[in-house]
Amino acid sequence: MTRRSDDRLTPNRVRNTPRITQLGMRRFVHGSVTLDRHRSVGRVLGSHKGQETIMWIGIGIIGIIIWVALAFWPARVAGRKGHSFFGYFILSLFFFPLALILAYVVGDRTRLA
Repeated sequence: MTRRSDDRLTPNRVRNTPRITQLGMRRFVHGSVTLDRHRSVGRVLGSHKGQETIMWIGIGIIGIIIWVALAFWPARVAGRKGHSFFGYFILSLFFFPLALILAYVVGDRTRLA
């Protein structure tokens, strides 16, 4: 038996299990089930919280890399047609579908008249 911060004794096997902390959900106390209304809402707390954060940061970084890589597509098309590469790159970062359509629709400035 171990003593928790709220001065109740709980068995080790119960203390080490993750608690469901959604409002109105149940938790284990002294081997029985009681309502837990004083915990944060919507999470299951466990030992994987740090790993989950690292995973989401990694997914975010990969998403940003893909986003920037896709922004080069309309910029390259417009650049080959004699328009501003940098301008279309910035436009495609914020409005990718519009920049892609404009890059293919604008006239070719490099063609001889």
